[in-house]
Amino acid sequence: MSDIMIEHEHSKITSVFSVIWAASSMLGPMLGRLFTESRSSWPWVFYFSLPIGAIVGILIVVFLCLLRSCGPFQEKLWCIDFIGMVILVTGIDMVLLVLSFGSKDYMCSSPTVLCLLIFGIVIVGALIVIDWKIPAEHIMPLHLFKYCDVGLMWVMQLFVGAVIFGLTLYIPIYFSVVHNSLAISAGLHFLPYIQPISIFSTISGSVVAKTGCYCEVLWVGRSVTIISTRLYVLLDESTSIGLALGGGAGMGLLLQLMQ
Repeated sequence: MSDIMIEHEHSKITSVFSVIWAASSMLGPMLGRLFTESRSSWPWVFYFSLPIGAIVGILIVVFLCLLRSCGPFQEKLWCIDFIGMVILVTGIDMVLLVLSFGSKDYMCSSPTVLCLLIFGIVIVGALIVIDWKIPAEHIMPLHLFKYCDVGLMWVMQLFVGAVIFGLTLYIPIYFSVVHNSLAISAGLHFLPYIQPISIFSTISGSVVAKTGCYCEVLWVGRSVTIISTRLYVLLDESTSIGLALGGGAGMGLLLQLMQ
């Protein structure tokens, strides 16, 4: 998305995406729970995406106007890193299967888990070597890692993403299992966590656009995220619901600046 945005509209557009993500994160668990508990059962969790995707596809074709680059189609096709895509997806899928199978379907020391882990790491390593040695437009341009700020920002995205998606999965399950909340109730309890992400994402973008100071916002966002995430360790069956309703402010400050 950053490639097709106008630079001075970057903050505004990413703020819109933050709001969409916040709304989807609240509605998703609610709709998923309703589908799985209804007569239509769980397949509708996946079928529901088909009409939404079709509508979005039509809107993209109608409203998204991009400048067309010159040159023959075959030349443009060669610029797409199909080999890199296949290698990257294969390697990451193997690692994800390790995380899914380990200690559940297979022991962590089983040949299946070890082979998937080793081959996954080797395949991703092969992608790095290919992107390093072969000059082309790669799916993972290694030259960006020469810039310290870019490399550190990607490392930060890794850890912040783990916190965001971990809590996005955990909080609805916590309210459903521990507090016996219904699907709609669990989604509403999730709102005070997810809403500050979109609000403070918009605030951080406006602050940086006006002042040009982003290091201070990053430090504040990291500090608030660490403190608020640490509080979730205190959750148990006797914890008041109020303690669980927070934690999105720090991540909202970080998300905007990592795009």
